[in-house]
This record gives sequence, C-alpha cells and structure tokens, in this order.
Amino acid sequence: MPSAPNSLRWRIQTSLQPLILFAVRLLMILTAARILLVVWQGERVLAVDMLATIFVQGLRFDLVLLGLAMVIPVLVFPLVASTGR
Repeated sequence: MPSAPNSLRWRIQTSLQPLILFAVRLLMILTAARILLVVWQGERVLAVDMLATIFVQGLRFDLVLLGLAMVIPVLVFPLVASTGR
C-alpha cells in the first residue's frame, strides 16, 4: 500500500531520492568504467588470473569513493530540508 503524500515516510523517501539516485548512478558509472578497462586490458588481466579480485576490490574502492562524494550533500541536506524548500 503506498504511503499518503503527507506521511513522514513519504516525505523522507521523496527527500532522499536525489541522494539515492546519485549514489546508484555513480556506482553504475564506476562499474561500467571498470568493465571497459578490463575489456581493454583483457590479456593482462587474464594472464594474472585476477578478474574476480579486480571487481571485488574495485567495488570496495567505489564504495569508499561514494562515501567521500556523499559527505557534503549529506551534511548540507538537513540544512536545506529544514528551510522548507
């Protein structure tokens, strides 16, 4: 059952939606870049047999980068949300 437009849950979901979309898009872009790099350097990656390691460690680094990219928006969010915009 969808939440009513005036409920707290609905307001939180709609307020956080831009931050969540930014995070998802950033992870998609970084993953696509890593896939392209692996395809480009495929011979070297297969020669050392580290395909899984590249993607696992890449995801780890992407999450760190995402955390750094989200610091300022998350800190500013309460200020903007409290102004009634």
